[in-house]
Amino acid sequence: MRKSNLTLGYATAIALAFVSTSAIAAHAEGKCKLTNVAVDKSIYDGDCQIHQEETEYGTVISVKLANAEAFKFAGKGDTWMHGPEAVQFRDLGNGGAIFKWGDFALSAVAERR
Repeated sequence: MRKSNLTLGYATAIALAFVSTSAIAAHAEGKCKLTNVAVDKSIYDGDCQIHQEETEYGTVISVKLANAEAFKFAGKGDTWMHGPEAVQFRDLGNGGAIFKWGDFALSAVAERR
């Protein structure tokens, strides 16, 4: 429990500027942190590109960390997916969001200009 609270506490602190369906521009630079919460290990902590688009089916958010393939999250309300996996999505307003699935948590914060 301590590891999860620490990780989510850090993710909450870092993720304060993202979604709210119209709170982010279509494309933004940002800061992201990818954590393996099962072992409380940071995998990536740095710059990222965040893209959000609204479709007739809901919101699609793409988060690209450095030169890696983008993580894609799609959802509406309480139902969010990353590929075939269900995702816990937390919109913290002001451009910040947390995505948690399986053993992983990704926090993303769009930089304000």
